[in-house]
Amino acid sequence: MPFDDFIPLGLYVFFLFWIGCIGSVVGSFLNVLAYRIPRGMNIAFPASHCPKCGAKIRPWHNIPVLGWMILRGKCKDCHEPISPMYPIIEALTGFFWLIASMLAFPLTNNNFTLWTLYSLGAGIVLSVFWGFFLVWINKKS
Repeated sequence: MPFDDFIPLGLYVFFLFWIGCIGSVVGSFLNVLAYRIPRGMNIAFPASHCPKCGAKIRPWHNIPVLGWMILRGKCKDCHEPISPMYPIIEALTGFFWLIASMLAFPLTNNNFTLWTLYSLGAGIVLSVFWGFFLVWINKKS
């Protein structure tokens, strides 16, 4: 592994795990943008809610990917199905961030701080493009 002289494997895996988690959280926000912008809704208010019954989503059900799995793809209150596109977009965004981080390493000359900044920057840039694409697709449908 090319990182042996730079960082321990455990720290490398830990860093990549958290980069993937941050990317999934960004993916969750991209879902909000892709749903609300085409409908002319405010992106901050009201808080996350079921689009069918309007029930507020509890914080522990709003965890990217895991929340959908905990609920088994259905609203806790009205039991209507929640689209699997939500966790798919969250997981894909987390994966994009993970890949961006792995690809950024050779550009940083083994500097952990620079690697972190490049990883976050690359993930943000990818998310902006991905977000525009999702909003554009949602406007077309």
